[in-house]
Amino acid sequence: MNFYTIIAAFNPIEWILRLFGKLLAFFDSLTGHYILSIFIFAVIAKIILFPFGIVQQKNSLKQAKLRPKEQAIRNKYKGRNDQATQQKVQQEVMDLYQSEGYSPYSGCLPVLVQFPIILGLYEIIRNPLKYTCGLTDEIITNIRNTINFLGTDVLQGVDNLFKNGVFSGGSGLDYMTVLKNEANFNAVAERVDMGIKYTDLPNFNFLGFDLSVTPMQVFENGKLWYYLLIPVLTFATMYLSMKITRKMSYQPLQQPNDNGCSGKMMDITMPLLSTWFSFMFPSMLGIYWMFNNLLGILQSFILKKMYPMPVFSAEDYKAAERELKGRQPKNIEDDSRVVSGKKYVSLHHIDDDDYDEKGNYIGKPEEENKESDGSANDDDRKPASGAPALKEDDPHGDKKKKK
Repeated sequence: MNFYTIIAAFNPIEWILRLFGKLLAFFDSLTGHYILSIFIFAVIAKIILFPFGIVQQKNSLKQAKLRPKEQAIRNKYKGRNDQATQQKVQQEVMDLYQSEGYSPYSGCLPVLVQFPIILGLYEIIRNPLKYTCGLTDEIITNIRNTINFLGTDVLQGVDNLFKNGVFSGGSGLDYMTVLKNEANFNAVAERVDMGIKYTDLPNFNFLGFDLSVTPMQVFENGKLWYYLLIPVLTFATMYLSMKITRKMSYQPLQQPNDNGCSGKMMDITMPLLSTWFSFMFPSMLGIYWMFNNLLGILQSFILKKMYPMPVFSAEDYKAAERELKGRQPKNIEDDSRVVSGKKYVSLHHIDDDDYDEKGNYIGKPEEENKESDGSANDDDRKPASGAPALKEDDPHGDKKKKK
């Protein structure tokens, strides 16, 4: 046994796939229908991942409790939508999150964990002989060679899987298409010791649907149009799940000039993505996605009951603003200027110095907002209020005085 054989033998991903496949086979033996096996598998997956949902809900709750303080920061810069100001707002909000121990990225873990499960389930569905029936690669190769040897003269109802007399099956589902016919199974079993009985094969039929069929095949066979219901229902359940989950969980404050576009885009792009996968892959994957979406709605109800989001009053927001003003620095930095006996902060600084020593908002001096052409020397040429106008140099001034 060489090094690569040892690595392959101890492949953890292969172990997990075979474990999941054995679970589906066990559920199939209990229920007699593969679709019920997929439902039970989806329920177990949701239960295993439920702690991640709790972490996500707690993290969302932590952010919700910071809403008054975050609103106070945004109110401080209200009406100032230039890029420098918005960057300052985002920095202060992130500083608030960090000081309170909240991470905006910790809620992404449950979503990321879902994808390996879906990809793993796809591999199991695609190769049922290997993962559900537990056959080795060697036996599967012998089955393929035997199917090629028998051909369409012996095998029944599989003409479309042969091209120029050669079996063109590209996945384990194609082997299942041959073997699900009992006469074909017996013909192959006479020549290959598969170690399984015909009744050990998973039952992919449910209410007239063959769950191994890919909805895309509707373009090859117009009689399969009803399989398009699967991607349509996948889109509907995903869209409904996202809407309900969004409504029952905390939604961050809307950013200026955002108009809620990012949320609306996610509500459409994610369902469309899942619909595309359920259209391109076997129907069983779309069925699992539907079950997962419906169970996700149930999970949202449970988490909302366990960890309800806080509700704030107007006084809570005012208290947060007072607390924010109390944190303003007492000493104004050296870049401030005196105008008419009042101290103002230089306009090219966007920071907490917009407040005076008593915590009162100063903002920009009114005089500096008038008659400015935007040049860098405006502050040097405009007089302060009550101050005499500056005289420009006159090259003839000395001659006038002499006269």
